Amino acid sequence: LINEKEKKEVVARVFNIAQYAKNPATGEDLHFSEKNIKDGLDHKSIKRYAWICHNKDTFTEKEEAKGKGKAGELKGKHWHIVLDCPNKVSLSAVAKWFNVPENMVDIPKGRGAFLDCVQYLTHSSEKCQEEGKALYPDSEVFSNFDWQQELLEREENRLKYGGDLSKKDKMLWDVLYDGKTLKECQQEDKLLYMNNIEKLKKFRVEYITN
Repeated sequence: LINEKEKKEVVARVFNIAQYAKNPATGEDLHFSEKNIKDGLDHKSIKRYAWICHNKDTFTEKEEAKGKGKAGELKGKHWHIVLDCPNKVSLSAVAKWFNVPENMVDIPKGRGAFLDCVQYLTHSSEKCQEEGKALYPDSEVFSNFDWQQELLEREENRLKYGGDLSKKDKMLWDVLYDGKTLKECQQEDKLLYMNNIEKLKKFRVEYITN
């Protein structure tokens, strides 16, 4: 058996936290409030965050089919908090920051996972609305960045590039397919240009040749 201290610590950069005001099964007060959120966000390890209180959610037919509740019945008040950290942080540390059980902290996977979770906060996606989830206004989302603008830009990028590309891949795409010049790349992001100058030169030649 592996000793508890020898277990590998789970670390990540993006976290999605959900916590109820009261235990959905027992009705026990979980002593969680917006103070927990403000205390948890008071850490320099967090670069971007967004959170919302859900108090209008009802069980959907899909959830009723899974035995989670009766469709149309109001769910308990709960919060969703999404974090983006520049460096990896342990899941256990995040749980302690917000004073929640570790099983209430999720690690989303995939490129664009942070914005996917942020988008979910208002239930405004076509999928959420098709499932009958309550729609929340943008004004009820608290964040330290312009999340609406980032979601808009992501949608525009998806239409242009066909998916979520890194900043590096977008620059390479623009040079190879759209004729962006090396000077424009340098002006846009000097560090990114410096780290990829040879590839950018190659792609520029390829564009001109074709």
